Parts: sequence; C-alpha cells; structure tokens
Amino acid sequence: MIYIGGGIVALGCLGVDTQAIFVSVGVIAIIVGFGAQSLIEDVITGLFIILEGEIAVGDIITIDGFRGEVKSVGLRTVRLIDMGGNIRIINNREIGSVVNLSDVSSVAAVTVPVSYNDSLKTAEEAVEKAISGLTEKYPEVFREDPVYIGVDNLVETHIELMVIANVSENDIYTARRIIQREIRYACEEAQLSIPCEA
Repeated sequence: MIYIGGGIVALGCLGVDTQAIFVSVGVIAIIVGFGAQSLIEDVITGLFIILEGEIAVGDIITIDGFRGEVKSVGLRTVRLIDMGGNIRIINNREIGSVVNLSDVSSVAAVTVPVSYNDSLKTAEEAVEKAISGLTEKYPEVFREDPVYIGVDNLVETHIELMVIANVSENDIYTARRIIQREIRYACEEAQLSIPCEA
C-alpha cells in the first residue's frame, strides 16, 4: 500500500491526473468485489459445513428435493450422486434445507394389493409368513423382521395391506424389493391373485 500510495503521489507530481486513477481503482475494486461475492459465500458456507460436520462423505441426504449420497464436500461445492448414478454439484451458498437421512433409521413401506375375490385372512397369513425370518435370511439389510401393520386402504378394485421395516437409508430400496419378492412367493404358494385383477 505504501508503494502504491507513493507511486500515485509521484504521478501527481509529474502532472498525471491522480483523481482519475483513484476513480478507476475504485470502480475496479467494486467490480472485483461483486464478482468475488458468490465465491466468498461458497467458501464461508463450506467452512461451516466442514467444521460443524452436519454432512459427511457417504451420508444419504436430501437438498431441495434431490436425494443422493454425498460423494465430496468441498469449500465451494457439495457433490451428490443418486440411485440412478446422476451426479449433482451444488454450490455451498445455494444449500438451503438439508435432511440428513443417515442419522436415523428409515422406514421401508410396502403396499400389498389383495383382490376382493381372495380371502383376507389367507392373504394376511401369507404376508406374515413371507416377512418372518427375513432378519436371519438377509442380516445385511434387516436389523429386525418387518412388521405387518394391517389393512391400510379399501379401494374400488382391491384391498391394500401395509408392511413396514426399519432399515438403514442406504438399504431402503433393497429392503422394499426383498419384501415384495418374498410376499409374491408366499402369495403364489397360497394361490392368491397378486397383483390383483381390476
């Protein structure tokens, strides 16, 4: 700053219009300031994210409706990847509400349609048979056996039964696929028409 100030004073002594230089420098500083504002916001927000540890690599989170696994957390951006392999890069300053789904157990819910032509009791027995013992069969997915909740809805064409399971967010879709497959096998064995006919 001393050298710059001395240089400007020296130019003034040589007859150069220093007021124009000050104005030019001021305009340039304003332009640079506005241009760097978003970068500064990204860096400051990134520092808070890293220091507070609200999200980390490997967490399953939802940011503004986009659900994915955190692949990287940087000073400027957070990189997410969803189940389809789509990568979304979000500037730190644009991160609004974040839901960290890895902090708590998630619920995998499965709706089972049962035809009115079939016996409800037989269907319930088939469902309970299908979900019992899944903890032993798939210990990497289920911490405890799924639970049959009961009749969830009566619609015009069929009855809907509900099964839920507490699993890790990483396994929520895998758990649903396993439950649906096992229920399908049990219903075939019980000769139930699932999926039901309209």
